[in-house]
Amino acid sequence: MRLMIRLTDEEKAIIDLAAEVAGQPTATWVRDEILRLAKATAAPQPATKPASPAKRKAAKKA
Repeated sequence: MRLMIRLTDEEKAIIDLAAEVAGQPTATWVRDEILRLAKATAAPQPATKPASPAKRKAAKKA
């Protein structure tokens, strides 16, 4: 399967440079980075509990 993305020449050059710095072919670097980002984005986010009133008050003073 193929995924095609339109890029400007400048965007392509940036991606090529990043892949070169990483020591990978451009297609491999792009695939790895897209999958890393997609997995991080799709992963369930941990629930956070609201800050206590004392912590909120302290944060306002700072």
